[in-house]
Amino acid sequence: MDLAKRIQCFSVIIYCLLAANVALKVKKAPRDTAAKVGSTVILHCHVEKSRHDHFVQWFGYAPRPDKYGGQISANGEIVISAAESKYSVSRVEPYNLIITNLDKDDGGRYKCNDAYTGDAIGGVQPHLVVLSKLRCPEEVTTLNENQTFHINCSVNHTGAADMKMVPHFKWIMNASPMTRAVTQTGLDSTTTTVSMIAYPSLHGTELTCGYEVMGMHDQCYTKLEVRYAPRPPRIKIHNKDVTKKNISARLGEGIILDCVTSGFPSPTFTWLYKDHDGIFKHLAFESKFKLYGLMMRHTGEYMCAVKNDVNKVGENTTVYLKIVDSQAHTSEVTSHLKKGVIAGTVIVVILCTVATVIILLAWRARKTHRRVLKADARYRETARDSPNASPARTQRQGDAAVRTRTLELRSKEPETCNCSEAECCEDLTDRTRFIYADLDGETTEPKTTTAALTLV
Repeated sequence: MDLAKRIQCFSVIIYCLLAANVALKVKKAPRDTAAKVGSTVILHCHVEKSRHDHFVQWFGYAPRPDKYGGQISANGEIVISAAESKYSVSRVEPYNLIITNLDKDDGGRYKCNDAYTGDAIGGVQPHLVVLSKLRCPEEVTTLNENQTFHINCSVNHTGAADMKMVPHFKWIMNASPMTRAVTQTGLDSTTTTVSMIAYPSLHGTELTCGYEVMGMHDQCYTKLEVRYAPRPPRIKIHNKDVTKKNISARLGEGIILDCVTSGFPSPTFTWLYKDHDGIFKHLAFESKFKLYGLMMRHTGEYMCAVKNDVNKVGENTTVYLKIVDSQAHTSEVTSHLKKGVIAGTVIVVILCTVATVIILLAWRARKTHRRVLKADARYRETARDSPNASPARTQRQGDAAVRTRTLELRSKEPETCNCSEAECCEDLTDRTRFIYADLDGETTEPKTTTAALTLV
């Protein structure tokens, strides 16, 4: 090598060594990214391009360009001729790498390299995770009642370095998270399954299956349709349940019978009327049956029958309707009211009479009892007033008290003595004996007591 070439090479080496000591100003460092198949992705490596003392390269360690490492660009220029249209370097934010029309071979590790130092710019070698289209169940999932079903969601992916870079699935049922899902996760695919029993209450439920990974997310929906037989219907009038009841309506008015049930496919309705021969006749084929201008001949039993493809025999229920004449009904009600008022008045009068008699009897007994107590008190006072009197005087006082009491009893309370005169006298004699016993301290039966009573 001649001297001129040696000097040129030496100059290049010196320039590279000097440039290596100049730190690159990174505005947007590389980071891990996820994208869907067929989309365009930008791998960030935005370096300030104010000076020419830098050399930026992109290398790919994905199946494309080479899983062992293949150079893609050098300072903004694409160096792969075979895939030149697939890659480009941003002119607005150098040196971001743009990859179009992604497929699974683009997933893997990439490196934005500082050629002067050989280090990855930003200290990161980003991974590009390429996700396939989310495989979802049908938009409508049709099931039979009490059937056990399984619904799957899955996605393939390439380029994940670890399990943190794979999609994380979640299920939502009618805006509420589900926790019964089973997820199988690998570095190249993820599958999630939810298992349930198709109860009629699930009919119309919307299930959402979705995933999220590194800011990328996708989801899909399925609506459950549960086929089940119609339930026993209910008959309502103004939202009041009258199923299997006897109801009445006035002559000339109108009435609407509403038959309510549930089932899928939607049940068909049939209204029938039972005539006097016990035979049901078809009336209408809708859920609501309207009757206007009611007449007496409308009295009878009405049936609502429902069925669908699941149960072609169906279910039914009845209601009995009675048409009444408003005038006759009013007269009957008035008659019942009059009878009720009369019966109530009689009962009140009887109760008042019984209460009055009881009160009078109690008052009379109380009055009699008080008079007896007062008479006894006077007898005792007479004895206390003459404690030292002679026996003869005491005897005279006792006789006088007995005569006085006898007159009082006969004049004031003749009605209380239901005995003969002899029995009354005997009673008074006993009372006199009691008075003498109280005065003398012993029982003495004076001879004049009986004579005094006899005189009276």
